Amino acid sequence: MQSRHGVVKNAVITGVGNNTVSLLAGMLVFGTVFATLGAQVPEAEVLSIMQQSGPAGTGLTFIWMPQLFAQMPIGKLLAVLFFLGLAFAAFSSLISMIELTTRVLVDLGLSRPRAVAAVGTGGFLLGLPSALSASVLANQDFVWGVALLVSGALVAFAIIRYGPGRMRENILESVAADWDPTRLWTGFIGTLVPLQAAGLLGWWLVYVYQEGATPWFNPFAAGSLANFLLQWGLVLAALLAANRWMARRTLAERFVPFGASEGAAQ
Repeated sequence: MQSRHGVVKNAVITGVGNNTVSLLAGMLVFGTVFATLGAQVPEAEVLSIMQQSGPAGTGLTFIWMPQLFAQMPIGKLLAVLFFLGLAFAAFSSLISMIELTTRVLVDLGLSRPRAVAAVGTGGFLLGLPSALSASVLANQDFVWGVALLVSGALVAFAIIRYGPGRMRENILESVAADWDPTRLWTGFIGTLVPLQAAGLLGWWLVYVYQEGATPWFNPFAAGSLANFLLQWGLVLAALLAANRWMARRTLAERFVPFGASEGAAQ
């Protein structure tokens, strides 16, 4: 993405497009399950069956969608196209995640081939436990799915620290072809978004405390509140340490006097 493309326009298109497809896919899968099971069991039991169909909701896609395709004309062809599209969706998401981390390593001075190899290898090794264990997959899906709320709150916090009005005037409105976020966005990002983040995280923490694994204070019990907080805390600590190291390195390189070595500048 280049600066001339416009942050606001891309953000709106990405958010609206992603959520629209997600809602349509959700209605399709839920409609499929109710249509398949509705004639066999009471509707009240359908939701319970859906909740128990595979870890991390995988049963909805890999159990019920094949049943739908089996009952449709040219269902085999549609099944191939559906799962091919699903694979490409996962692959495109993986590319964006690898590219973001690779860009950071390249900015720190690592060559792009080495950065891609390091990120790809690290991602493969970190993903192995989830690939080999359904329980680990379910735990990681839940832990880091909810952690997106934390990351969104941190992004909002960074904007608030910088100043929503200042960001709108100096960054977002600097691209002529981009959309104007208007003053309404300034109020949303400075007030409404933090309240939403706090409310959602608060509700979720209470939910996990009441419905999660017991005892809730055992950090090694998958699904317990302490287990979530432990994983979040370890990653946040690692990222904070890495951020400070990267900031020192970047600032040292930026402000080294011409002709002086980095060691002399430090």
